[in-house]
Amino acid sequence: MKCYGCGVEKDMEKEEVYPYPEDDRLTTDPIPPLFVIECESEARDPETGYHDFRVVVVCHECFHKLDPDMWISEKHCWNPLNPKVPFNKLPKKNKEEDGWEPNAYPNLAEDENES
Repeated sequence: MKCYGCGVEKDMEKEEVYPYPEDDRLTTDPIPPLFVIECESEARDPETGYHDFRVVVVCHECFHKLDPDMWISEKHCWNPLNPKVPFNKLPKKNKEEDGWEPNAYPNLAEDENES
């Protein structure tokens, strides 16, 4: 699967050690190579008045650049990353049990590279 941010391909069967121990928020043990984060839209839905939330699947490098709190924003976090997958093509969060697993989402970075 590829990172929606930079497009790097990751083998989901191989865990990695997070390369930024100074972030002091993750384990020093090996962890999956991709993370799922929710991203809030810049604009509000005119009908509901709420922001739209989409899902980004990112590698450790992009996660570090995004510096997430609880979620990230389209305008201040996702767009400045110059991602391979633009906000309007990101999927909605899978409400199933596996919604925080990268494999629950399509390999969109691959689709973007082909177009």
